[in-house]
Amino acid sequence: MAEPRRSRSFQAGAPIYGIGADGLAWRVERGSVRLDTAGTPGEACFASLAISGDIIGSEAMLFGAYAFSASSLTHCEISPWPEGAPANVVLPTRQDIADITALRLETVSRIIKGLERAGMLHPVRVAGVHATRSFAVNFRHLAA
Repeated sequence: MAEPRRSRSFQAGAPIYGIGADGLAWRVERGSVRLDTAGTPGEACFASLAISGDIIGSEAMLFGAYAFSASSLTHCEISPWPEGAPANVVLPTRQDIADITALRLETVSRIIKGLERAGMLHPVRVAGVHATRSFAVNFRHLAA
C-alpha cells in the first residue's frame, strides 16, 4: 500500500478507487460517496452510500483489496482511517464478514489468522468486545 497517508479531495463524479485495487481505509470528511459492486459486465451495481463521518474501504485492511468501487457523488474530502498510531480496530463478527463478502466463514478466519501471523494485526483486549474481534493495526506492515 504505497498510497500516502494524507487527505484527498475529489470533484463530483470522480472515481476514488476500484474493485480489486489495494489501498487504505478512508473516513468521508465532507460530501458523499457512492459504493458499487460488480454488476453485469460494463455496468455498476449500486451497493451503498457513504456520507460525512462514514468509513469506506475498510475491507482492504482485511483482504488486501477493495471489494467495492467508490466514486464521489458530490465534491468530497476523505482522510485516512484509522487516524493516529497505533489504532485499534473492532471487526464485525467473522460470520458477518463472511455474509458481507460472500466468503465462507473458514476463509474469513484463515485470512484474519494470516494477517495476525504476518504481523499486520495484533489481538488486543477492549472492554465489552469479544477477544477475537479487537486488533491493533501495525501501520508499518500496511505501508510496506
